[in-house]
Formats: sequence, structure tokens, C-alpha cells
Amino acid sequence: MSEFRKPILRSSLLTDDCEQDKDYKTLETSKQLIDELLYIYYGYDASFLPYTHDEIITENGKQYRYNPKAGEAFIDDLINTIDEQYWRNFPLPDELFDKFNDDTIQFYRAFLYLAIRIASIKITVKKPEGHHEDVGNGTFRDLITLTHSLCVPYSERGFHRRFEIGIPDNKLPNLFFDIQTICRALGKENSFLHTSTSAEEQETAYREDSEEELNHIRMISYEQGIDIDQLKASEQYLKETAQFYRNKENEDLMKQLKDFEDADTFIMKATTYRDLLFRYNTHDTEEYIETALKLFLLRNRLSVLSTEDGCKKSHKDISSTIDKLREIKDNNNM
Repeated sequence: MSEFRKPILRSSLLTDDCEQDKDYKTLETSKQLIDELLYIYYGYDASFLPYTHDEIITENGKQYRYNPKAGEAFIDDLINTIDEQYWRNFPLPDELFDKFNDDTIQFYRAFLYLAIRIASIKITVKKPEGHHEDVGNGTFRDLITLTHSLCVPYSERGFHRRFEIGIPDNKLPNLFFDIQTICRALGKENSFLHTSTSAEEQETAYREDSEEELNHIRMISYEQGIDIDQLKASEQYLKETAQFYRNKENEDLMKQLKDFEDADTFIMKATTYRDLLFRYNTHDTEEYIETALKLFLLRNRLSVLSTEDGCKKSHKDISSTIDKLREIKDNNNM
């Protein structure tokens, strides 16, 4: 074999479970370190609460109450920065006005409002598998986390069929789950979702879902040799148990959010978000918002990059680290 064509030293076929666990743990640790570096670098751990909330001293210590006027001013600034990005990306007026129209602005405003409200309260509920990391600390890091949860892996038609009609899946994806959790605690569950377009659409979807559930039970009954009526009873018990805990969870949430400020606006923004998301369900949208947050941090002296001296020192340190990592990699290949 020539020196050009290198042999594969390790492959999945020759890697045992212990080695695989170690490899994945190494990658996860590395990701955490890189993420932490970026959070510090851009200033994500800074709090946005001083720009959107009032600080109130109570018997239990400091509390923060959402201030609609302050929140609106903060959102205005971020929208102006997003507008700035569109002007840079679409210098031809016709193309710009087609991309950054009234609906576009309303969508961004809705998302930013919802993200600010969700990121400023700690909600302890059981989340679907794969949901984003916990938020509620009132930091830009939380806003970035929610920004990365903006897109959903569904078309509008697919989302409507699975979560809004028939026997709806109550584990809504990404930011929709957070929105639904708060709406449920406010007594407005599903208020922002779209209803069926007709009784026939709902009846057809419900019949299809019921048949699918029954076929699933039949398959398990056949494979495991369990009586189908017994299996149905077991499935019903599990549903009722899950609903019991869900109701208990909601009671606790209602107590926590009994003084939730600006609730009507939250519902309205949630509705706007649902109405418009599928026009902007792309990672480009996430990038516009993330860049606006980075620029806000930079321009308000909350980032390492906020000063020329900070830029120079951080760039020098990062360049030095890159050189050291390159040296380690080269030594590994010797």
C-alpha cells in the first residue's frame, strides 16, 4: 500500500461497547467545552432581565416582573438589527421588501417575545425525549437555546395532521412544547393551534388514528401472546395514569404562574407564531436571530468582543490555542 492511502486504524466493526462509550463520552465532553468557550466568548451568560424586567425586592429576596414597555423596546432593538442584516444580504430594494415584509417582522416579534417570557421562568415539567436543555435563568444563553429550537422537522401539513387533528399527539415539538406548557397553565391549552378545517377532516383523522392504535395493539398482542382485551385495558390504564400526573403537573404550574404578567399578549404572540412559523421554518431564520443577539451583546459591552483590546487579546489567545491543538494533532500522526 502506498504512503498516500492510509489504513483504517479503528472501525465500528472492531470497536467494543466499552470503547464506543468512551468515544462518545469524549465527543460529548469536547462539545461541552467548545460550547462553554463560545458562551463566554460572545457573552451568552449575561442576563437580559435588566432590559426586559423590573427588579422587585420581596420577603423572599429579589424577584423580576416582566415590563411590557421595556420588553418591547428590547425587541425593537433586536428587530432593527435583523432588519440591518436583511439590508446587507438583499441590497436590491425589490428583493429586500419581498423578504422583509410585515409578516416577517410580525413573526420575529412573536418569537422574540415568546422566547423572552419562556427564558425568564423556570418551569419544571417532564419534557419529551430530545427536548432542548433547561432554560429559565433569564440569560442570553437561554435565548440562544430557544433560537436553536425554533425550527420543527415537519411541514405545516404534517404538523397539522399529527398535533392538531384526529387523536392529537400532546408532545408538541421544540418551542411549541414550551408554549403549550404555559398556555395550559393559563387555562388556554391548544388556544394557539389550528382546528380542523371541517367536521369531515376531524372525523377522518380520528378514524385513521383509532385504527392505527388498534392495529398496534393487535400486533403486540400477537407478538407477545397477550389477550387483546387485557392489553387494551393495560393501555387505557397507562393513558389514565399519564393524564393523572399531567393534571397534577398542571396544578403546580397554575400556582407558579398565577401572577403571569401580560398573559393575553402571550396567547396572541403564540397564535402569530403558529400562523407564520412554516414560512420561516429554516435555519436561516435561526441565524438571523442568533446574529442579532451576538451583535446586541457586542454593542452593549457584554461580550469579550465589545472592545478593541478584548478582541485583540481573545483572538491572540484563540490563535495560540489553535497552534497548540495543531501541534498535538501532528504529534498524534507521527
